[in-house]
Amino acid sequence: MAFRLLIKSGLAYVSVKYTIDQGVWASSARTTQLYNDIGDSLSPHWGEARKKIPLELPLLPSSGEACFVAKYYYNQGIKGTFNFIHRLPCHIGQWTKKAKDTIGGAFSSFEEAPAPGAPAPVKEK
Repeated sequence: MAFRLLIKSGLAYVSVKYTIDQGVWASSARTTQLYNDIGDSLSPHWGEARKKIPLELPLLPSSGEACFVAKYYYNQGIKGTFNFIHRLPCHIGQWTKKAKDTIGGAFSSFEEAPAPGAPAPVKEK
């Protein structure tokens, strides 16, 4: 277990370190330049893949589109997080009531069971 944690932590560290070295977390101009460089280096391979795959593959999005999509989904994540935090007291109340009802139902079934050694009730036809 500790070995897996060390491996995963090491992979996370190397991933973050590599992205820092490549300039992903640098200025937006540097990140845009990196995105364009990646797009340019993938263009020949993308063309070969389009020839081999019979499906219509979409073009890579422009940096402006990618920026818009990233901002949109980031904002949706923030809104969802704060909506959950806002409704957390309501959720906790519902979860507490549900847990209380479930536990109460489990204990009430013990109260209805016949005592050990007592004759079982006979059902009439």
